Amino acid sequence: MKIIKATTQKHFFDLRQVRVEVFVIGQDVPIEIELDHYDRYAIHLVAYEGDDILGTVRLVKTKKGGKIGRMAVLNKYQGLRVGRQLMDAIEQVAKAEDLSMIYLSSQYQVEAFYKKCGFESIGNYYYEANIKHVYMEKQL
Repeated sequence: MKIIKATTQKHFFDLRQVRVEVFVIGQDVPIEIELDHYDRYAIHLVAYEGDDILGTVRLVKTKKGGKIGRMAVLNKYQGLRVGRQLMDAIEQVAKAEDLSMIYLSSQYQVEAFYKKCGFESIGNYYYEANIKHVYMEKQL
């Protein structure tokens, strides 16, 4: 598996396909929420095995730090540590961008995964796109 920064039209097509399959089709997230204006400004990483995309994640630089989002791994690649490798890679990108803190909005069912990646849950649960979430952050 290789993880690279998305730079080509194919990369962007592939990562959108993953997000549509995981979030729009799999979780009923409206497409206008999933594919948002931050995509233009974000740093996107994509994981490939040969020509097959496995997953994706993005980083948006903000005044607060680096907002990680749209982390998605196709179902058939779940359990192969793709998500963990994407998180490790995006953390390295954040450090290279001189960010001292990264944060995210975790879906409730994957909160434990992000805790294993070193994130701390802060505050109460809330709903985004009708899915229970919690705010999490990590100092770099």
